[in-house]
Amino acid sequence: MLREVIQTSVDGDRFWRWPEISIRGNTIKYLRIPDPVIDKAKEDEANFRNSHKNEDRSRGRGRGRGRGRGNNNNRGGY
Repeated sequence: MLREVIQTSVDGDRFWRWPEISIRGNTIKYLRIPDPVIDKAKEDEANFRNSHKNEDRSRGRGRGRGRGRGNNNNRGGY
């Protein structure tokens, strides 16, 4: 969902202002995002990563499924 959208005609001679609009990705030709919105998204992403660092550490290593793709020395026979 996009808010405060300005749609331009193919010729570039007409404009429409939409309070909200939902579009498919293959209909977008240009997208201009204001700098404050980009800055806020970067800040939110950094906060999200920082809040999840402690969760990753507490899980430990090797608790997933399977052995992974690394070293095969644990197969025995040596």
